[in-house]
Amino acid sequence: MNIIQHTQTIMRGMSSSALILLLAVATIAVVSSCGGSHRYPQELSAVDSICKDSAEVAMSRLEVLSEKYDQPSADAYDRNYYLLLKVKAANNAYQPLADSTIFHVLDFFRGTAEKDKLCQSYYYLGKYYIKKNDAPQGLENFQKALDLTDENTPLYFRSCIYNQTGRLFLYQGMFDDALQKYEESYKCDSISGDTVSLIFSMRDIATIYDFKKEYQKCLALLHKAYDMSARTNDNGLHNSISQSLAICYFDINDIAKSKHYLMETLRSVDPNVKSSAFSLAIDLYMRENKMDSVFYFSQELLKIGTVYTKQKATSTLCAYYFDKGEMDKSQKNLEKSIILTDSVNNINAVNTVAQMNATYNFNQKEKENIQLRYQIKEKVFVSALMGLVFIMSVLVVIFKIERHKKRFLQMKMLNSHLTYMLDEANDRNELNMQNKQQEIDLCHSEIRKLNEKNENDRNNYEVIIKQMQEGLRKQEAASNGCGENNDVPSALDIISILNNRIKEKKNVTNKDWERIIEIFDNLYPAFRKAILEKYNLKMDDYKICILVKLDFPNVDIAEIMNKTPSAITMKRANLYAKIEKTNGKAKDFNSLIKSI
Repeated sequence: MNIIQHTQTIMRGMSSSALILLLAVATIAVVSSCGGSHRYPQELSAVDSICKDSAEVAMSRLEVLSEKYDQPSADAYDRNYYLLLKVKAANNAYQPLADSTIFHVLDFFRGTAEKDKLCQSYYYLGKYYIKKNDAPQGLENFQKALDLTDENTPLYFRSCIYNQTGRLFLYQGMFDDALQKYEESYKCDSISGDTVSLIFSMRDIATIYDFKKEYQKCLALLHKAYDMSARTNDNGLHNSISQSLAICYFDINDIAKSKHYLMETLRSVDPNVKSSAFSLAIDLYMRENKMDSVFYFSQELLKIGTVYTKQKATSTLCAYYFDKGEMDKSQKNLEKSIILTDSVNNINAVNTVAQMNATYNFNQKEKENIQLRYQIKEKVFVSALMGLVFIMSVLVVIFKIERHKKRFLQMKMLNSHLTYMLDEANDRNELNMQNKQQEIDLCHSEIRKLNEKNENDRNNYEVIIKQMQEGLRKQEAASNGCGENNDVPSALDIISILNNRIKEKKNVTNKDWERIIEIFDNLYPAFRKAILEKYNLKMDDYKICILVKLDFPNVDIAEIMNKTPSAITMKRANLYAKIEKTNGKAKDFNSLIKSI
């Protein structure tokens, strides 16, 4: 064997080892992935299917299921899926949970193969951080959720992730980033064909254009959304788009068109947009100097408005009464306005601090990401250096192989000797195999003889059984007063039908079962009511009861019912528990049936 051949042998050995390692890793991965799947209860899957469109109904159903699944003794997969659904339904109903439930759910699914539920867990953890004004953590978890999405992820859910990420960027004043995320959400809604979500996506993108003062793009999108919302027969959605158009036209000082769309909103104003709609109406009528209308909407805002709009209403009413010369009323509204202004300033101060803190945290996170990328580059450089060292090591090994030709010759001689020993071992093994084959042939001969003997014994037993059946038939006919009349059906007819099917190795037909049940019910008229009707058993269960009553052994029952003996044994124990309302064994069931 020369150096090249020996080197090839070594390389083939290395390739085989690598292949075995690769197959082992693949096998472990497959087993892990298969073992990670869990079949969840249908009732939880049903709740999941309505979480998006009927969140309140989903919350009610989950409340009913709490005693079953919100317990430490419940299955861990089922319990954490239940808790995830609670978080999901509460968020969709705009009543997000404020506790740490989502953290426990995320910790559980992070250690499983439930990729879709881990994705949802990251998403709802991101929403949790939004409520806590922690924008960097929110963005980080939304990005983790996006990384886990694939072609099986519902498009509406991907749209939600992009939408929430865009809203965070908008909150940070990062309009370009927010626009990019909103456009991704729009693409998902376009592919899924979800008209309502598509309209909201267009409105969100239009909002970004409004902030960027790109009013023509904003209006183009809003008009498209307006036309689509008119075809949905959803007045609330249509009013929301109408109000957005009114605000945009007001921003570009087109009072006529702004008023047109606002009037459309006010004709059937939705409670969710009533406060902002009335506030815009005050601004419009102030522009037109229609103070009576300003007075009316200001009074309405005092009833239903937010702190912001009430402050605006009291300030407007103060000026209105001042112009009318009603100083007492003007003074009262001024005092209310001052109080509300203080409240608004406090709220704005808190929000400003929160936004500044979130922005600071976001910038800190970006710095950490930059540092992390730098560390990754360093690791790549170190890895490349280690790779170079490895290549140099391989070259050194090859050089040493060249210098040890004599050793290779010795190895060749050793290999020849091993080959000779292997040939001798193969000869001995072949001789041993011949001896073993002779022993196997003898065993086969003995087995054939035993089978022939068993067949003869079986034929003899069948003759004896037929004689016994005939004697029993005559005895039963005599006891029923029928003499030698063989036309009267008896239990032997049933046994004969079933024995024939067992002997022929054929399944018992439905027609056979109809005949068997008819004969059995005539023989034991009270048995059907006592078992089938009283305990509302299935027909297959009743068939097992009949076979037990007729003293068929467990093996024959399994063959007749086309089941395994262990399955029949378990079924008898389950039927006993169902009838007696307590646990028992298969033999207890036999005793119960024979006693009826």
